[in-house]
Amino acid sequence: MERVVDIAGSINGQFALLAYHVVGEAAELIRRRACVTGFAGQVQTKSTATDLVTEVDRASESLIRARLHHFRPRDTVLGEEGSDSMGDPKQGQRPPACSVETDETVACRWIVDPLDGTANFVHGIPAYAVSLACERDGRIVASAVADVVQHRTYVAARGIGAFLADAEGRTVRLEVSRPAELGQSIVATGFSCIQQRRAAQSRVAAELLPQVADLRRFGAAALDGCLVAAGVFDAYFEHGISGWDFAGASLIAEEAGAVVRVPSPDASSVEGELAFMSAPSIADDLTALLASCGAAGCLPLTQ
Repeated sequence: MERVVDIAGSINGQFALLAYHVVGEAAELIRRRACVTGFAGQVQTKSTATDLVTEVDRASESLIRARLHHFRPRDTVLGEEGSDSMGDPKQGQRPPACSVETDETVACRWIVDPLDGTANFVHGIPAYAVSLACERDGRIVASAVADVVQHRTYVAARGIGAFLADAEGRTVRLEVSRPAELGQSIVATGFSCIQQRRAAQSRVAAELLPQVADLRRFGAAALDGCLVAAGVFDAYFEHGISGWDFAGASLIAEEAGAVVRVPSPDASSVEGELAFMSAPSIADDLTALLASCGAAGCLPLTQ
């Protein structure tokens, strides 16, 4: 597949192409508001003082919902900043910049993270994304994750593969890495906005660090998973993230050959369930190491 439009040869591919176009438009909206010295607009907090949301998060989700309503008016949406409904499509948005045909007889749910890595965006750290996944019959079948700063998009369709598209829509197929052992592996992780869980996560990270080549913490779960798919990171794990954080990247990593274990997209982040994506060659060893740290399953707030 040389160009991203070539993915649309199946139902799942059609959904993937729609997701690709929608996240691309949302990414452009975010780029217009970004600043290398930090975001100067309105910033609010949600669950904790470090759980941030901006007017750009909301504008991005509003745009995504409007686009999905235009192309898929009968579908539902699970979004970080809104309800399960599509919302009002008449929000002053300009007409869609693309034309994508999908099978309207198939019911889907779309899982949206309009700005993954909001804290990075606010502070001018160049690592944030837009993630959109299509769920059909309880399975993620298509997804796209736009790396806003790098002007590139990760896209996948179940049964077809995972690809990285540049700004002109040219693609390369993604494939996970093959590290020989865990001690040679770069492992990504993340930390909760909830202080009690952060303390437990920092303990786990301290126990893991001597056993791997190094740990990385980007602060954008969708990009972490996509970088596993691209073979940049050898694995990624994190406890207590929400469905919209991992839904898009989980399929991209899986289609690139990763071992993927994630909760239901509807699972509560409070439960502290584990999202895990790894190159197959180290998946068992990393799982065993996490188990030795008491972190192979949930990491509840009571720990």
